Amino acid sequence: MVGRATAADADLQRQLSAIMTGAFGGGLDRALGDPNTARLKVAEAQQAFDRMMGDAMGELDRMRRKLGY
Repeated sequence: MVGRATAADADLQRQLSAIMTGAFGGGLDRALGDPNTARLKVAEAQQAFDRMMGDAMGELDRMRRKLGY
């Protein structure tokens, strides 16, 4: 079970990195040069993060139920 949690954590980190790279692909300094663009990019990243965390929490809940907790 610990191996799965470690793998899930590594996957979460990879996905977060991909989201941030996608959101700020031109570099954070470039995105922050235009406040409107920066706000939109941050909102997109937040929405993607929220979806990903919802998926992760759902998986943790599934594992909890499977273990009888």
